[in-house]
Amino acid sequence: MKVPRPFLALVTVSLLIGCAGSEAKTHSLDGSVLIFHERNFTKSGTSCQGTGGLFDLIPGSPVRITPKGKDPIITRLGTGAISPEGNCRLRFTPTIPEASSYLFEIGGRLPITRPKSHIDNSNGSRDGWWVTFDWDSNDNPVPRP
Repeated sequence: MKVPRPFLALVTVSLLIGCAGSEAKTHSLDGSVLIFHERNFTKSGTSCQGTGGLFDLIPGSPVRITPKGKDPIITRLGTGAISPEGNCRLRFTPTIPEASSYLFEIGGRLPITRPKSHIDNSNGSRDGWWVTFDWDSNDNPVPRP
């Protein structure tokens, strides 16, 4: 059976219109690893990195973020800087798709799950999407917010 050309054109246009709005919403994430107590990090000028039991929290360490139901995003910890409080902060700033929860694997640490509500702080005290993981020893992090 031969299909008329106008019908094929209509089907093609409908498929293109249907796919146009299916792109996932993404967000820029302001992520941090915060290491407490100088015994847990080394300083070199104004930069710092984990030491001892926190040896894997260094610039360049992988940060794997897996949004629920989506492919993982791989980024790396940036250069550590001494915070005004005297702690060591290493940042990561990936773009992530919106999901109901996220699994974070930082360096060689155990995976940590955070729901979207703990990351999307656009209605909270800070603007935008952010997450901080605090370490004061080789133990699991103290989550914030």
